[in-house]
Amino acid sequence: MKKQEVQITTIIGNGAECNGDFNAEGSIRVDGTIQGNVTVSGTLIVGVSGYINGDVNASVVIVGGEINGNVNAPDKMELTSTARMIGDIVTTTIVIDERAVFQGNCNMNQDVSGKKPRPDSRALK
Repeated sequence: MKKQEVQITTIIGNGAECNGDFNAEGSIRVDGTIQGNVTVSGTLIVGVSGYINGDVNASVVIVGGEINGNVNAPDKMELTSTARMIGDIVTTTIVIDERAVFQGNCNMNQDVSGKKPRPDSRALK
């Protein structure tokens, strides 16, 4: 399966700091610091030097840096090997690379009502 290209519409560069809540349409990349909640309509990419201290809402979240707060990513959450995530995650798909740090709870937010019952263990001989 070919990865879909993400068109970045906003960049917060290394050394830049945003104090307060941040909202953006489209997809953004954060290589600087945001001290506040982040709401993005598309994909949020937190680069290796990126840091967010607040809650995050975005369709897809890819973390290479650090997030200290809760994340709501309905489509996908990815923690790369350099990621540090302290907080709870709500998503349908999660990818956590080796060496990534994740401290919190993860809710996969999937409907479990249609789950098939487990077969009787005696039937698995």
